[in-house]
Amino acid sequence: MALAKPGSLLDPPRGLAHILIRFGSDEVRTVHGTIKALLVALVATPFLYGLGAAAIEASGYRAGYGEGRVLLALSFLAAFLAGQYFFRAPKNAHTKQELHEK
Repeated sequence: MALAKPGSLLDPPRGLAHILIRFGSDEVRTVHGTIKALLVALVATPFLYGLGAAAIEASGYRAGYGEGRVLLALSFLAAFLAGQYFFRAPKNAHTKQELHEK
């Protein structure tokens, strides 16, 4: 059985970082930004939901199950978009394909 060259597709992966490095720095930067944005969203969503629920309760509005689901969806969306804003790729980052097309 022939051994695969290191870095080839037949080389067994040594973890998530090894797999991401194969795709190049621009793609890794984008993937890391999305993962960070998801982590921010998972942490911040309960806090935003709690703030929204407290505001609704303080206003005296009798919200039902549907309004709670909408509030949860909006809380996650707001947290994810905030995470994407803070962890976005630099404006001068280009993919390898864009560089070859020039």
